[in-house]
Amino acid sequence: MLNVKKLSTPSLAVPVTELKEFLRIDHSLEDSRIETMIRAATSRLESACDNVFLPTNFLVTLDRFPVQDKNMWWDGTQDGSMTEMTSPAKHICIPVGPIQTVASVKTVSNDDVEFTMPASDYSVDTLSNKGRISLRMGAVWPATVLAPSNGVRIEVTAGLCADAASLPSDIKQAIMEFVASIYEHRGDEFPEIPATALMLIEPYRHFKVWGKKARPL
Repeated sequence: MLNVKKLSTPSLAVPVTELKEFLRIDHSLEDSRIETMIRAATSRLESACDNVFLPTNFLVTLDRFPVQDKNMWWDGTQDGSMTEMTSPAKHICIPVGPIQTVASVKTVSNDDVEFTMPASDYSVDTLSNKGRISLRMGAVWPATVLAPSNGVRIEVTAGLCADAASLPSDIKQAIMEFVASIYEHRGDEFPEIPATALMLIEPYRHFKVWGKKARPL
């Protein structure tokens, strides 16, 4: 099983003061509520984009290292019979991204002994929307009897931009448009993402091709 846990909350992409100007609010009575709205809107837009906007630390855990699909191997017998075998996969796919850095790849053994894998044994894909950790030539995943659950633990930092100042203006505008809708309908059911906000984040959405149609991941 693969699990992802957020370890940090990044700074706001849109400052409360800037949002208040957009909403034409001239008091500070709702600053806390507006900050909550900004975080909620940002989270929903990140889900719609399949992206993490600002640097956020995550703990990704697996019960075991991934394996390749089963292969058939000739076992050397005269009758040509085949034996089914599996082998470790060379990549671990990380379900958050884009990845900026990997702090550590660790294992926890069945008797709770922690081991940190040397960073020289793997490379990190920082270009893809969902990155990968890949074994370098000649390296192997640590050989140990893993703990029954979450025996593989990877700490990563993911984010589209280095900080809030470098976030594209159209993403900031989308956040403000969405917060304006939330503010207008406060007390009601949580609103859908406005069409204007969806249009603004469209360039940052990632798609997967299914047959002849492209659908969001």
